[in-house]
Amino acid sequence: MNNKYTFIHNINSDNGLSTLEKIAYLGLNIINNWLIPNTHRIYKNKNFVRDFRIEISKLDWDKLRNNVSVTRKLSDLFWLKLPWKLMHSELRQINVLDIGCGSGEYGKILQSLSGNRINKYKGIDLVLNDNWKGLQESYNNFTFEQINSPNIVDFIPKDTNLIISQSSFEHIDEDLSYFNQLSQFIQSHSNKNIIQIHLLPASITLFLTLIHGIRQYNQRTISKITKIF
Repeated sequence: MNNKYTFIHNINSDNGLSTLEKIAYLGLNIINNWLIPNTHRIYKNKNFVRDFRIEISKLDWDKLRNNVSVTRKLSDLFWLKLPWKLMHSELRQINVLDIGCGSGEYGKILQSLSGNRINKYKGIDLVLNDNWKGLQESYNNFTFEQINSPNIVDFIPKDTNLIISQSSFEHIDEDLSYFNQLSQFIQSHSNKNIIQIHLLPASITLFLTLIHGIRQYNQRTISKITKIF
């Protein structure tokens, strides 16, 4: 098994692709998503994995952003409906690391949807974003850092206890390498509770987005991640 990435290829459409590369990208993604036998299972019993089913009120819906895609809106609904009060009780202080934070907007969104339960938020990304400065000025508990290497352990604050990513790992070349590093961090801080939440695109989204990032995820590829932990 490749110990750097979950996929059968590493063609990143974020870098721009030729026509032939686009054809190869779509073909390899179809093979990876559906044609390779699904011999690995994320779970062995139904207590490990459960569907995300919630009650949604008009008040909940009104809290969500309107100028975003359907998938983003559903993601926001997921973050809204997390048991933030219970998580706060479990972690005492919620100190977030957002991997591939982009503009950093999710720091502000999570602070709002969690009922202001975020104690610290740090966003890291390979690309510097002009939005970071304004967010740091508005929120004194927000920090951002541009990372210039695939080694992220040195960029994780020691008090981090909630590690998240929102639609970012499909853009990261060596996604499995990142999860191996997160495992190292968690093992080195085994005396405290740490929660991870990663929102990943499902296989079927290939037909919605076509050429986007590197990969989508299915049960077989996600099992490569869960095995690390």
